[in-house]
Amino acid sequence: MTLWSLVLLIALQGDTLTYTQAVQWFLQQNPDLRIGQYQTEIARVSWWQSLVRLIPSPVLNASYSSQTRPFLPSLPPDLIGQPEEAYSIAFSIEQVLFSPQLWSQALDQRLGLLQTQWSYRNLQNTLWVAFRKAYFEAYESQEETRLRTLSLKRAREALVLVKRKLQLGQAVKLDLLQAQLAVQKALQDSIQTMQTFLSRKQTLAALLGKTRLRASVLQPPEVTPDSSLVDSLIRHAQDLLEQHPEIQKQSLEVRASKIAFWAAVLSWLPTVKYGVYWNYYKSDFPTWRRFWEESRYVKGIYVSLSFPFFTYPLDALLSHKNRSLQVETLRKVRLQKRVALQQALSAYETARKSLKIAELSVEMAQEAFKLSKNQYELGALSILDLLKAQEELTQAEIQFLKTQIQWWIALDQLKLALGEAFSW
Repeated sequence: MTLWSLVLLIALQGDTLTYTQAVQWFLQQNPDLRIGQYQTEIARVSWWQSLVRLIPSPVLNASYSSQTRPFLPSLPPDLIGQPEEAYSIAFSIEQVLFSPQLWSQALDQRLGLLQTQWSYRNLQNTLWVAFRKAYFEAYESQEETRLRTLSLKRAREALVLVKRKLQLGQAVKLDLLQAQLAVQKALQDSIQTMQTFLSRKQTLAALLGKTRLRASVLQPPEVTPDSSLVDSLIRHAQDLLEQHPEIQKQSLEVRASKIAFWAAVLSWLPTVKYGVYWNYYKSDFPTWRRFWEESRYVKGIYVSLSFPFFTYPLDALLSHKNRSLQVETLRKVRLQKRVALQQALSAYETARKSLKIAELSVEMAQEAFKLSKNQYELGALSILDLLKAQEELTQAEIQFLKTQIQWWIALDQLKLALGEAFSW
């Protein structure tokens, strides 16, 4: 056993990372998902904050003052230099009945929350597909490495068979040289696929929020495409397309531009407030020739109107132009998503048909390899024919693996085009 063979055997053994564990790590530790969660929470708090401005706001004020009484002819001598005190306590509750600015801000925050939620859902879909693709490709490289190692084993078996025939005088040294070259080539292919596997595993680790993966073996992903579910997705593709996060987000942009337009038009309307107040005031102070104390308790209801001094007709015009821009952008997004859906459907059908062809190719290559091995042992074929059949079998198995992975990725891309990729 060579050094590189030992390395390959060690690399394909060790801790196992299951698909379920990878999903849990992705959902809990992916930095982009965590940032999206915090952004959604901030948007929700901002929406609550805008609502608080519309509910009654209590105000409590208290004041106290003290100063030394000055010398006044009208003040008795015994009061000169004594402290003069006054204090008051005021409490009021104010409610905004109508304010275009506050209501437009509240609606903007509500739409902002919805937009953030749709953006987060779109981020979930995109990252989910990226995570699954990274896992699929890492698993593909792992399995390709295993197949290359199996091919290396077959090449060594062929080399042993050639050496045995050479001892019996049934082969020549050229056959031995060709078998040795086949072993070297199989070993180089195994090393290259192992390097690809390590690189793809590092990409997967980044999506899982880790610097590296200690697991050496990835378990097969849990992918069981339901044909009836896929057919249902295809039949209702146009209806599902309208629920795509990017389309929904752009629709909210159109609604936000409408609100901004009407807020600019109604900006000249007054802000109406009403309130209830209580005020308690007490003081002692000198007057003309006498000193007396006064206490007052005042309560009442008030209504205030505040008119803006300036109106901004250009704001309304700008909002109207922005609304037209958002409507055209929505049409563009819908067109792009329809094109992406058609491409995803075409790619899925191509991958599904290619998978059937690759499966038949593996069966044919297996039969051809068995037949070639038997004929070589009987002396009916040369070592080149056996090595060629062996290489064709390895390529067919690898192609079947790649086609299967492409089929899984095409299914995820189809769900992503419909905005329904984030599910597990």
